[in-house]
Amino acid sequence: MGYHGYRSWLEVTGLISFDEYAHSVLKAYALLKRYGVRFYTLPPIAREAVVPWPWILVNVFNVDVLATYIDRYREVGARIESVILDAAVDKVWKKSIDKLPINRDYGDDYWNAFWNAIDYLKSLSREHGFAYEIVIPDYCDDYSRTWGRRHALWTEECCDYVTNIDRTLSNILQVVDSDRSIPWLIPAQGYEDVPESIFYSVEILKQLGLHKRFRIAIANVCTSRAATIIAETVRKAREACRECSFHIFGPSLSGAKKLIQEKLLLPNDSWDSTAWTFPRTSHGWSCKNEHERILYFLLYMNHLEKALR
Repeated sequence: MGYHGYRSWLEVTGLISFDEYAHSVLKAYALLKRYGVRFYTLPPIAREAVVPWPWILVNVFNVDVLATYIDRYREVGARIESVILDAAVDKVWKKSIDKLPINRDYGDDYWNAFWNAIDYLKSLSREHGFAYEIVIPDYCDDYSRTWGRRHALWTEECCDYVTNIDRTLSNILQVVDSDRSIPWLIPAQGYEDVPESIFYSVEILKQLGLHKRFRIAIANVCTSRAATIIAETVRKAREACRECSFHIFGPSLSGAKKLIQEKLLLPNDSWDSTAWTFPRTSHGWSCKNEHERILYFLLYMNHLEKALR
């Protein structure tokens, strides 16, 4: 099914006009470029159709798909502008609490995969000329619904708690010191659904001067669906560091819209999401095949383009 086949298939659903929604992707890109803001995702690729998007999100465990994207984009005269390599903490920690490692830490296998993924990405970047950032692994606090309790990644030392914020800051210092030449994306952690908790993390990162060289990622909103909490968290981060450039991990579409409408995203800021695979209407279903992946992505981008106007 080529380009015209997809046009027919999508329009026969009665949901969209292919041209209108395909143009939404181009319009969203143009508006984001105007604002100096980037949206990172992993767009759909079907056997006979490609929807190019210049800002790509991959993770430690699927970074090899980049080669496919580079080849398929070349076929349609498109190219990747920049890539974020996510640490894939959801793959490590988003599991039931009884399956978590006793020490609540990353194992050797993970760190080997992490550094190998960086080497692979650096090689592709040298060959194809795209920019990239690497997310430093952190300790999240917002999977309580999965874990069945809060603060599962906190630890105890000397009869006191070491929070996920403290553990993340320690990880950041170790990883940055291991290679300062890498363009790190520094995660600022906080507590689940507590916007003001981000202030401490960002303030410490600012005091360390890391914001002068690296962008800061707001890492405690990726499971929140409350747009007000997402917006307030970003607002608190800005209060802590006016000169920081921020990336926001995984805000909901409503959260991203609120950030746009309240002008909380500034030039050189960005956010990411792969939630376009979910339905945009109630009682819908997540996409099950490559046809639906194309459709859902176009629908998502249409919503985004309208929010950007």
